[in-house]
Amino acid sequence: KEFYALGNSIIYKIGINGDYLWPKGANLPKGKVTKFEILPEGLVIATDGGSKNNKYFTPSSKITFLDASTGENLWEKAARFEGYVQHFYVREDGILFGASEGGINKVSFDGKPLFKKPLKTGENILIMAETQMGLLYITSEDANIVNLETGQMVWDKPLKYKGSDIISSDYDPKTNQFLILAGTELF
Repeated sequence: KEFYALGNSIIYKIGINGDYLWPKGANLPKGKVTKFEILPEGLVIATDGGSKNNKYFTPSSKITFLDASTGENLWEKAARFEGYVQHFYVREDGILFGASEGGINKVSFDGKPLFKKPLKTGENILIMAETQMGLLYITSEDANIVNLETGQMVWDKPLKYKGSDIISSDYDPKTNQFLILAGTELF
């Protein structure tokens, strides 16, 4: 019944008959749109926010959350993240983000951080998966589980391995275990 159209860092909501459904287009932070998700509350959009290259992606992402009915930015300032947002997942209480430079944070729908401070992880978050113990993350150099209520690490020390560009993982539902292969090391 409706769709979104993007042009020159401005996004519009358009009805099936071609009518503009928002009073005006919504401005997005400069940069390429890298991820978005349409929610009942609105539209969450990640832009790359930069042009300098680093080891993995562009230097930072900006997150915007637009009201579904008006197009107004529900977050006064676009949320900024150190690093490129590789992952984001919508949860009941907010949006969970994982950044390429190493970091996980959760932000409420009204733009408030839900973790006391962003979690530091290894670079290049390859996998984020929910488990019974919390959120398992696997990067090129470490892995741990995050308690999604408190934002604290479940394991006192992350599982560390030498930086590896080849990471593979699998889950065995019979034993309820994850298997991680980092380069030639098996965990």
